[in-house]
Amino acid sequence: MKKNIREKKDQLSKFLHKVIITIIFIFFLINTLNTLRTFTYKLGYPEVYLWNDDRESKGIIIKNEYVVEGFNQFTLDKIATEGTRVAVGDRVAELKSEGNLNYLNNKLKEVNESIKLMEEMDKPQNTGEEVDNSTELSLSKLTLEALKKEKEDLTLQFDNSLISYRADVSGLLTYKIDGYEKELIARNFENYTFEKLQGLFEAREPEETTEGLGIKIIDNFAWYIALQIENNFDKDKYKLNDRITLQITETDIEVEGKLVEINESSSGMVYVIELNKKLHDIYDLRFINANIILTKKDVYKIPTKSIYNFNNQEGVLYKDFIGNIRFKPVVILDLDDEYTIVDKGDENGYIKLKGFNEEYRTITLYDEIILNPKRVKTSTILN
Repeated sequence: MKKNIREKKDQLSKFLHKVIITIIFIFFLINTLNTLRTFTYKLGYPEVYLWNDDRESKGIIIKNEYVVEGFNQFTLDKIATEGTRVAVGDRVAELKSEGNLNYLNNKLKEVNESIKLMEEMDKPQNTGEEVDNSTELSLSKLTLEALKKEKEDLTLQFDNSLISYRADVSGLLTYKIDGYEKELIARNFENYTFEKLQGLFEAREPEETTEGLGIKIIDNFAWYIALQIENNFDKDKYKLNDRITLQITETDIEVEGKLVEINESSSGMVYVIELNKKLHDIYDLRFINANIILTKKDVYKIPTKSIYNFNNQEGVLYKDFIGNIRFKPVVILDLDDEYTIVDKGDENGYIKLKGFNEEYRTITLYDEIILNPKRVKTSTILN
């Protein structure tokens, strides 16, 4: 009897052992098949990305500008470097009247040669003969004194023909004059309407600046940007005295300022923004393209080709740790042909989907995303 019981236990143990081995084999086989199935899939990982939610706009820079012109008859010899900051009294440039300087320079050469010749003549001549030349010496002395007096007069005229210009105000120095200095004044901002800015944009000349015809010093502690705001922009997004951050497209720099004027019309709005930093980066610009940065957000950037629509929900396919193909939804914030920007979700990685009350877990930084999801059969995707 005991022998039969022991035999039955041995048989049961062998059976269970075979079952366990079979289960392990099946699991290994499934995992191998999944691995082989996904071997041809291209895999990648999400990238952390700082995304700007922005709106495109264009604007005009308005500055407090002190301009000195009227140098057409002079040659401007620059002393201070373009774009540097100068203080009151700093020597900026020298103005030269070329025609007058050439005449004076040639005249001075002639006088100097005559003086040299007269001084040679005045040297005692040792010939061994006694000659009474007191009259000639007296005349040459008078001529030499007259020549030296003429040299002094010419030198004074030469020095007076070099006019040194010193800065009357402090600020950023430029020798570029664009012609808008008298039209775009940093006051009466209520006059900067959508229509006025549009007229300036349309009348804008391709070559904006001329150089060498004047000197301009710009107040770099207070400057302004008048932005054209289209009607499709949320007019309640900003109010007076709000802070606005802009990205200047031409230089790719960011500036932040205070909204000091809002001008509305049927065509659109104009925001006038006061700024006090980074003018040295764009002091020579007048017309700009600017992105209004509404928010900055840490997001994920993934290839656009990896986006997959599963059961009418956009998301991605990824391979889990045992090789199964699964789906995770995403909230798309922005996209182009190459990359798509998706929300990271809350601190636990959960997102809210449109039309659903509950939250869903979205992708993580460590998910192996399938980059060619069109090759995946829908029947192989696990929920």
